Parts: sequence; C-alpha cells; structure tokens
Amino acid sequence: MVTFLILLKRMLALLFMMACGYVAYRRKWVGEEGYSGLSTIVANVFNPILLFQSVIIADRTISSKQIGQNLILVAIYFVILIVLGFIIPMVLLVKGTEKYQYNLMTLFSNVGFMAIPVLSALYGDSATIYIIFYVLVYNVLAYSYGIFLCVKTKKGKAKFDWKVMWNPGLVGAILALLLYVSKIQVSDPFTTICDYMGNATIPLSMFVTGISIAKFPLKEYLSGARVYIYSAIKLLLIPIIGALIIRQFSVDEMIKNVFVLELAMPVGAVILALNKNYGENEIVVSRGIVISTVLSIITIPIVALFL
Repeated sequence: MVTFLILLKRMLALLFMMACGYVAYRRKWVGEEGYSGLSTIVANVFNPILLFQSVIIADRTISSKQIGQNLILVAIYFVILIVLGFIIPMVLLVKGTEKYQYNLMTLFSNVGFMAIPVLSALYGDSATIYIIFYVLVYNVLAYSYGIFLCVKTKKGKAKFDWKVMWNPGLVGAILALLLYVSKIQVSDPFTTICDYMGNATIPLSMFVTGISIAKFPLKEYLSGARVYIYSAIKLLLIPIIGALIIRQFSVDEMIKNVFVLELAMPVGAVILALNKNYGENEIVVSRGIVISTVLSIITIPIVALFL
C-alpha cells in the first residue's frame, strides 16, 4: 500500500505537468510551431542529457551479473511486445492496415519519459541505469522496425533509410553507456550542465505530452470501446501477468521491478511523430496515446501492488 501511495502521488504530479501543457495549448500560449520546436528539443537535446545525468549519478558498483540479468530481461521485454503486437489486434478483431497501428502502440511504450520519474520515486536515481538499456533498444527499433510499420499503414511497400536510426536519442544512449562502462569520472562544468538540464527533461516532456493531448478533440478520443479494452490489456493484464511470472525466477529485485513497471507504461508519444512522417491514420495512434496516458495515472500504482 505504501508503494501504491508513493506512485499515485508521483503520477498525480506528472498529471499536473501534462495539464499545464494542455492548458497552455488551449489558451494559445503555445502554438503548433512552438509544440513542434519543444518536441524536437526535448527528444534531441534534453533526453540525451538526462541519460548522461543518469550515468553520472548512477551506482557504478553494479555487478556484471546484474547487468547481464537486466540485458536478458530487456531482450525478453521487446520480444514479448513484438509478439503481442500481432496477437492483440487479432483478439480485438482489428482489420486492414489499422493492425499496424496496434503493433506500434503495443511495442513502443513510454519507456523513458514516464518510466524514469516513476522508478526514481521508488528506487532513487540508482534505477535509471537499468532504463538506459531499454531506451537504447527502443531507439534502434523505433527508427527501423517502427518506421517499417508506419509505412505499412499506407498500404505501400515498406521502405526506410537506415540513416534515420542515427538520431540524437540513439547516439546519446550509446555514449552514456560507454561513459558508464569506462568508469570515467566527470566533473564540472559538465556535471552542472547535466544536472540542470536533466532535471528539466521530465517536466518538459510531460508538458509536451499535455500539448499533444490538447491538439485533438477529447470527445472524439473518449468514444469507442476498443481503445479501452486495448488499454486494459496493455496497462493491467500484460504487466500483472509479467509480475506473477517473474516472481518465480531468481533475479535481482530491482531489475525485476523495472521490467514489470516498463511493461506497465502507456503508449509512447514518439510513434505519433513517426506515424505523422512515415504513415497515415494517426487518429488511431493519438487516441491510444491519450487514453493510455491518462489511465496510467491509476493503473501504474495498481500494477506496483504486484511487485
């Protein structure tokens, strides 16, 4: 119950940050150009710096066994979601190219922006080193397999340029990992820069998420039963089953909990940008982002009860 209350308080704080973005867009304090600029800055500047901050303050005494266990669970995490990305649309009777939208929503959760503040609330900054591995694989898949799925929604032949994989998010994750492995001690002014800018990443990312929700009429998103059934499967059924199964294995407790809470994360906003650039029918994806993000305020604390 203590864990539930801690996470509920943290999720309400994130909800307030999103509400600020929502109000700012509705009041026209931020326009479309501002939203686009903020999204780009958060993804390409602040998020990579947050990864560096995580490495700088991370516990570097983590054993190779713990790193190995985490890597195994990261691999299992993405394999499970890739497979479920095909199964869930069939269960929900999704037809046509819309099934690729559900592939995207199932695989690409909010493993960074949402996971970092949630896990930090429970375990402090030491948990973020494990998240870096999820973010690294996520970026590789998003800018390869993710674009492939986006193009499939257009009923065309899936093509993409491998060069798009080399984005600041991926490069930042790789450099952060190299910094961690090298055990190089970083000092001022770099530590101060990472501290200040890294701390700004989470409120900015939540602010941008709030704007993305405000961009579309909520009435349109709140209609239709399928998205609620899908959200219940993604936010509750999958992580709770994952928690019950992972309990049976001898794995470091924090690594297990990171794995389960990553499964409980809502749909990631990055796929909206990918779909906008490479696919079509973004209403399906944006509806999934809005509904799952709002519902996760309650579902993540519930999942935490099974840790």
